[in-house]
Amino acid sequence: MTSLMSTVALAGVTYVFAASTAASGAASAAPCSLLTQAQVASALGQTVDAGEPLGPKTCVWKVPNQPNSLEGKKLSLTVNAAQNFGYAKTPIVKTTKTTPLSGVGDDAIYNTIAGGTPGFLTSLIVKKGDVSFIVRVTGFPDLTQAMAIEKALALNVLSKL
Repeated sequence: MTSLMSTVALAGVTYVFAASTAASGAASAAPCSLLTQAQVASALGQTVDAGEPLGPKTCVWKVPNQPNSLEGKKLSLTVNAAQNFGYAKTPIVKTTKTTPLSGVGDDAIYNTIAGGTPGFLTSLIVKKGDVSFIVRVTGFPDLTQAMAIEKALALNVLSKL
């Protein structure tokens, strides 16, 4: 039950972030164009399917033949306007831990919720200029590993913004 509540809460934060209107051309960049299939496969350590758009602001890359849940290895990337970064700094769930990350974009934080599947849910939210984006990997039992993967992929995204 805690896992489900954590999942719903993190999804809610992502929805609020993604649902806001982009204020600039850069914020409307096609998320699937910001990472290559090879970059994602390298970061996840497995072959992945091509990025699949989920609306105009989100792209998902999945490891083939994995469960369609938080237990399967996958990456999602959501791109939005910079002002949405503030939502990430004020999480709506009290169990969310916010950890600043320096050296990535103009500002960056990890939002982590304990008790998700497989034991945590984490997202890296980055702001650069008039753009902000969320990088989230799932399916990794080690929080430190998931955070390192999110950071590496965020740096790849930043190189294209």
